[in-house]
Amino acid sequence: FAGMTAANVLRRTVTAVHAADGMALLSRQDHPDEAPIIAPAGDGLRPGMTVCASVDACHISLSLSPIECITTRNQLPGIVRTVRQAGTKSLLCIDAGDLFVVETTHSSVSDFELWPGRRVWLFFKAHSVRVTPEYPALEKGALHVHCDPDGDTGRRRAGVGFCSPSCGL
Repeated sequence: FAGMTAANVLRRTVTAVHAADGMALLSRQDHPDEAPIIAPAGDGLRPGMTVCASVDACHISLSLSPIECITTRNQLPGIVRTVRQAGTKSLLCIDAGDLFVVETTHSSVSDFELWPGRRVWLFFKAHSVRVTPEYPALEKGALHVHCDPDGDTGRRRAGVGFCSPSCGL
């Protein structure tokens, strides 16, 4: 993983664009009741548009509880599914409706007892979300990871990203 970044790639539908604050709400079409992801509105985004939202694994923080009075817009509850060591970092697969890969330190895994089955909250800033109207091609130096604890890369969601055997998830 030296020099590589794992990116979570999620298929979403734009449900609202708030021009005043420059933010867009991105929802799962198959689960409209779940909290939307908040992302920069960007040029050309409009309600009903299907987009790809990506968040780097290193831009996601974890907590054992929700946090009030914080500027981080995206707070998602989840459950740790897998934990793997990858050199000097740990990669966790978190089920938060979608499966997210989160990069953290070995000491954080130990200190917070981030073992499979542990309930956590994922946090990431709206400006950490990249939105594109089509599925992004793999960028040089980026590893787009789709983690599925059952090993079926197409079953959990509509086939964005992939899981590389080298990622250990």
